[in-house]
Amino acid sequence: MGRVRINVPPNGRGPGGKKDTITVYLGVACMNSSKGLPWEDNQEPDTRNYVIGKGTHTPYVVVTNAEVLKFLSLLEDKPHLNLTRHQNPLDVYDPDYVEPEWMKPYNTIQTMFWKITDGQGLTEADLRELLEAVKG
Repeated sequence: MGRVRINVPPNGRGPGGKKDTITVYLGVACMNSSKGLPWEDNQEPDTRNYVIGKGTHTPYVVVTNAEVLKFLSLLEDKPHLNLTRHQNPLDVYDPDYVEPEWMKPYNTIQTMFWKITDGQGLTEADLRELLEAVKG
């Protein structure tokens, strides 16, 4: 959790002077489970399979809630949770969908986060489940 510096070659050239691209995977959590799916309007070819499309996210700090801040602190200093791949959010609607093993900690994080933002908060059992899911 927190800021990450991403160095991008300013001239569009990567190692060896060749044109290069960079992919950065950002883990995001939805704060309100009852809100619409943010990618429903993403129908452009380059945004269709991504949770946040072009121009729909401006990073800024808005959270001052003590329970949310405590929750976020449980995820700090866990480099093993850094994302290294992408999952199309629409895949979960496939009738043959099976949750990939690598996604399980992230889905647990999201579920527990919603228990704070849209529910009554975390129980001791929830906290144990969360800590087990994110242990390194």
